[in-house]
Amino acid sequence: MPSTPRRVEGIAPAFAERFIQADGFRMRYLEAGQGNPVVVLHAAHGLTPSTLNTLLAQQFRVIAFEIPGFGRSPVNERSQSMRDLAHTLAEAVTALGLDRYGVVSTTISARIALWQAIDLQERVDPLVLISPSALLPDGWTAPSGTAEQLAKLLYAHPEKMPSPQPEDPETSAKHRALMSRIRGSNCDPELERRLADIKAATLVLFGTRDGVLPPAMGRIYVERIPNCYYALVYDAGHVIEAQSAKRYGQDRSSGDYQRTDASSVVLPAGIVHRNWNEGPGVEKHITILVPEPPNGEPFDYSVDIRRGEAFS
Repeated sequence: MPSTPRRVEGIAPAFAERFIQADGFRMRYLEAGQGNPVVVLHAAHGLTPSTLNTLLAQQFRVIAFEIPGFGRSPVNERSQSMRDLAHTLAEAVTALGLDRYGVVSTTISARIALWQAIDLQERVDPLVLISPSALLPDGWTAPSGTAEQLAKLLYAHPEKMPSPQPEDPETSAKHRALMSRIRGSNCDPELERRLADIKAATLVLFGTRDGVLPPAMGRIYVERIPNCYYALVYDAGHVIEAQSAKRYGQDRSSGDYQRTDASSVVLPAGIVHRNWNEGPGVEKHITILVPEPPNGEPFDYSVDIRRGEAFS
């Protein structure tokens, strides 16, 4: 059974920190929101406050796990592969009583998410892979360098990001030891053979200015996963949410939703909104509807408003 929640300093107030025993691990997770459950798997930096999680929690019940061996969790010497970690997380989800749920993964956790979608085909749907590193180009090497050099690879606009905080040496060594063991080589032949077995509707997102992986890698996921879609996020780097999901722009006092260039706007269902282009430039929009409207139902209703006219 999950432990009693407590508030965590630095985490959005809606999120509560909890712990649960699963597969021999005491696992930490953050939870917020209501609705269909979505399990979020973090990137290499571990479980930290996340704009992505906050946005998702406006529409879904978000459960963000700390993968054993990352962050505050003890050293993990048991897990031998990404599939082992997928099994552990599946046990945790089962202990929470979730039968069917969506999975959102970022960067290095993509292989874990894919193994869950393969091994739990009737339970995982949909699947979202953000800047996934499950499939890698020939000759790829992990990025290295100073904090400033890495920032240029990770972010489209590193000058707009806060100064990176150095990772604790002990935590860094723990992460490196775990990743070197569970990741193996750049290629996971068994995983790649099984991608065709995935039944979940899958969305793959890459930033157009990803400095870690070629954005065109998204096409390979589309070729190998039956029900897979691939989208590019304009002017975003490898860490897409750092700048593209950051400005979702809701003014809670007025109900006004503003957007800036290359930003994402999250609109709860039923919100009346306007798309307005004040200049001669071309604007491009992509709309992702979650959950998908039932067959035959319109995804929105359009109203033509002209100056000087009133509607009752």
